[in-house]
Amino acid sequence: VKNAMLEAYGKCADTENIDQLTKLGNTLKTGNYQGLAAGLYRFASRGATSSKATEEQLTILVSGTSATAKLYAAHYFARAQKVDFTPWAAQLLEITINERDTLAKMALISSLGNAKTEAVANYLSNHIGSPDDYRVISNALGAFAQYNYNAWSETAFAALKHPNPNVGIRAAELLLAKGTQTHAMRYFTEAKQAKNGRVAASLFRAAAKYSNSKTKIVAEIIHRYKHENHTATKALLIMALAETPEAYQTVAEAMLSDKKQLIRTNAASALVSIRKNKGFEAFNKRTDTDLHEIFDTYIKAAINTLDVAIVTEFAFMLQVPVLGYKERITDLSFLEDAAKKCQLPRDFEAYQALHSTLNFLKGISAEITNPKSEYNAPVRSEILSIKSNQLVDIVTDKGTITVELFIDESPASVANFIKLIQTDFYGQPVFHRVVPNFVIQDGCPRGDGWGGPDHTIRSELGMLNYGEGYLGMASAGKDTEGSQWFITHSPTPHLDGRYTIFGKVVLGMEVAHQITVGTQITNYVIK
Repeated sequence: VKNAMLEAYGKCADTENIDQLTKLGNTLKTGNYQGLAAGLYRFASRGATSSKATEEQLTILVSGTSATAKLYAAHYFARAQKVDFTPWAAQLLEITINERDTLAKMALISSLGNAKTEAVANYLSNHIGSPDDYRVISNALGAFAQYNYNAWSETAFAALKHPNPNVGIRAAELLLAKGTQTHAMRYFTEAKQAKNGRVAASLFRAAAKYSNSKTKIVAEIIHRYKHENHTATKALLIMALAETPEAYQTVAEAMLSDKKQLIRTNAASALVSIRKNKGFEAFNKRTDTDLHEIFDTYIKAAINTLDVAIVTEFAFMLQVPVLGYKERITDLSFLEDAAKKCQLPRDFEAYQALHSTLNFLKGISAEITNPKSEYNAPVRSEILSIKSNQLVDIVTDKGTITVELFIDESPASVANFIKLIQTDFYGQPVFHRVVPNFVIQDGCPRGDGWGGPDHTIRSELGMLNYGEGYLGMASAGKDTEGSQWFITHSPTPHLDGRYTIFGKVVLGMEVAHQITVGTQITNYVIK
């Protein structure tokens, strides 16, 4: 009870009262260090830290307390935003080096990005080439990338060839996010040599993003896109064109005519990025046609698809002030017609985006609510037929993941999951979202992350915490859950109380760590 109260204080108290919690440190029993560490972590997740809180968490890390207390203390350092931990760098580094618990170490190593010393930089550089768990190495890359680009770029290039693809993916995405013009052609060369499709696509995009001469790069991406047979890789390649206004026709054609939903969705996102690209106006001046008029036709065509993903992407684009659509679009009827045709609750995100955009273009301010906000999942009698320790095998082309469902804690979510399986709603989908050392996500019948059933279920936010291998429901806000679910790679306490937990992996976590975008689920087996 006391542990729960200490954590609750960190969630609810005014942020300036964080040191009221640290004053309790000397009066608590060791068993209550978990609550103290959790409470201080909750403060940090709300943007509140203090020197006293930092020192208290360091004490917990070295005091030999419970693994859970150490984990919360480690996440305090990992999740604290814009806090300079350099004064504690030596102590943090020593604790990280000596930490033997993988889950705590991966959080600690993330925090080293906020402790910029030469000793820390050397440790991160050397550690990325170690045989450690890929999650630790992935976090080390992220921490190192907080330093100057020249300090970590060679380490990232080496990591592209790491035997675990998740490490290479993380390195490629960091080069995309933080790269330089100097290395543009090196990204291009590495992309052509990459064996992993996601690594290659990120590097191609980086090359296009940072290069002043894009012709050769665009030609290579388009060539690979047209000759690629794997849908997920092809979709990644179309996204690689998001930095190149020169490729707008290829991208628009994919959005409007490709047979694969995932490719159409990615193409819509890429086309919106092209329109928002800083080089769009300069490219427009070099062409014989007015790209503004061409994009006006694309916008109407996109909205008229009534596809939730495409509509949402383009509707929000119209709200970008610098693009000038508030003055350019005078006839709003195509947006109003699309809003009327949204099927709720399935198309709520498109409905919300359209009404928000209409309000923006009209210059009015109004809250957007779902007119069918009540959850209507058919879960009443079904709950009674499900065992307390119900197991389900999620059979993939990389192996089987067995999950235990928490019917007692999250009855609506479990019953909904079971019924969707029994009615073959899921079919044989592919994992559409994989974030290394975060989550794998599936349950989308469209295969692009925008699909769901014609009903919603309520959020069930009980006294559960996200550890490694926990099964959660994806949502777009309270009581908007439908069919999409995710499994965590590692503890993610920042998701606690925000996303329903309705199960956990009991067998096959090693398979979960091998899942990539495009991995197919071949069957669900209710045991």
